[in-house]
Amino acid sequence: AMTLDGGASSMLYANGKTLYPAGREMASILAVLDTEASAASPASSAAGSAQPSNWAKADVEQAAQLAILPASLQGAYQSPITRGEFCRLLAGYLAARNNTDIDSYCKANGYDAAAVSFADTSDADVRAIAATGVVTGYPDGTFRPNAAISRQDAAIMLKRLAALTGNAASGNGRTFTDDAQISDYARDGVAFVTAAGLMNGHANGSFAPRAQITREQAVITVMNAWRNL
Repeated sequence: AMTLDGGASSMLYANGKTLYPAGREMASILAVLDTEASAASPASSAAGSAQPSNWAKADVEQAAQLAILPASLQGAYQSPITRGEFCRLLAGYLAARNNTDIDSYCKANGYDAAAVSFADTSDADVRAIAATGVVTGYPDGTFRPNAAISRQDAAIMLKRLAALTGNAASGNGRTFTDDAQISDYARDGVAFVTAAGLMNGHANGSFAPRAQITREQAVITVMNAWRNL
């Protein structure tokens, strides 16, 4: 934390999030980048390229510019995104969409993140997104933040995210060659996201509902929400 010339001219931005917003526009900013820590981080060494695929590059760059995509998720783009990381991405979306930070968004809309607790994580973004109802935990009281997400589960979360902005289901979605593999609990979610243009199928006509969704694929779905909701 650093105070320059008074509280209104101070801000704290770390790990892709504004932790303490300034009270007025900033004339100058001091930024510190720990390149050694970044190079040694698990995200940089995990499976997947440090650069997004060509088809995802434009959306990844825009998400980073809008502060939807935090610095901690900028890398390992082809690796599966975890439940905790997806919450971080959704928190960035809600903050950018409403021109505020996620804590202020929750307070302004009556979501009590402080009342949410899980046995295996106290991550602020997880608690905030859980407070909105977009994500839920498990009956044993855990959230399992390091677990990967299937495409059909991502579809459910995106449908709930859309509901926060007043977007109801429209149309019946697309028909896929592997419709029979979509779980009953996920059918409404898949129908919604494909009708709304948030998620698409593969070139072979399948949706691959139980396949894991990667970081870059998750970014694309959130940017589709940015454009279409």
